Amino acid sequence: MKISEVMKQDTVTLNPGDYLVANTDSVGYLPTYKDTSDLHRGQYLFKVVSNDSNLEVIPVIMGEDGKSFVELPDRPVVYQKGNVIDYVTTRNDPAFKDVYRPAATHTVENVPEGQEARGILAAFIAFVNSEYALGVNDFNLEGPGYLDTGEAPAEPPADGGEGTEPTE
Repeated sequence: MKISEVMKQDTVTLNPGDYLVANTDSVGYLPTYKDTSDLHRGQYLFKVVSNDSNLEVIPVIMGEDGKSFVELPDRPVVYQKGNVIDYVTTRNDPAFKDVYRPAATHTVENVPEGQEARGILAAFIAFVNSEYALGVNDFNLEGPGYLDTGEAPAEPPADGGEGTEPTE
């Protein structure tokens, strides 16, 4: 389900084990030299985890074997503790829009009781907009069984294009 649809609901619920997905594609961007389209296409995966009754959103990356997933609990992009939510913005931070600045941490205080999940999703959207602004099309909220496919993720389809040649 798209996060935009979840945000329209009267009650928004996040549970430890839920996955947040940023689907990226190069749709809408013109090819460059010799019809290349090198903008990354894929799914960036994040997981909602519980940490001492608080919720965090952490990245999940492909393992070195190319078949398993590895959680990165030491790199949360959103952290909720009580009525406070901290989150990170990166290269396209709305205040700076400067790819050379380091990641910035933002704090939202006094989140109304019962609205923490909605605040976490809003913070996640701010993060992915800053991180993947050139290609994010939609964001999904999936249940704990999202990765239980029993097989490795499918490779993106080959577009049949030729490789690029170096420029001088």
